[in-house]
Amino acid sequence: NFGCKFCATGDIGLKKNLTVNEITDQVLYFHLLGHKIDSISFMGMGEALANRQVFDALDSFTDPNLFALSPRRLSISTIGIIPSIKKITQEYPQVNLTFSLHSPYSEERSKLMPINDRYPIDEVMNILDEHIRLTSRKVYIAYIRLPGVNDSLEHANEVVSLLKSRYKSGKLYHVNLIRYNPTISA
Repeated sequence: NFGCKFCATGDIGLKKNLTVNEITDQVLYFHLLGHKIDSISFMGMGEALANRQVFDALDSFTDPNLFALSPRRLSISTIGIIPSIKKITQEYPQVNLTFSLHSPYSEERSKLMPINDRYPIDEVMNILDEHIRLTSRKVYIAYIRLPGVNDSLEHANEVVSLLKSRYKSGKLYHVNLIRYNPTISA
């Protein structure tokens, strides 16, 4: 559990990491129901890059004898686990990467997402710059708009400044604004 303050899933707590078979069986289930599987996203419930089995699942999904998906049809969202981002860059360079930013201010991000104390924004952004430099692939920035917390004009301007100061003037960073869906627990 990474303790993100706005995430209802965090209140549930980590029960276990899915095995590679549990991950791939979800896709196989829908395939067997006749659904065309043309893309897969690891996001929305937990930190995918904290589960080593995700890498084995990527291997299965891209294996020409199994699922035969292009790596460009796979996306992984991360709160910024630097060693795993490096692994994506080195071993899965064509897989799409999304970084959950949610605040351009380090102190505020630490309050919202305690992982920032372990992997600060600046360090993650440097690794993402390296990812872009080595792969020539864009990186998506996920930003949940939390009313009255991180949705000010100052926040928006700081996100722009943060990204424009990056590799290639930030041209390969793509921001996705996400509406916050409040729950009873988060």
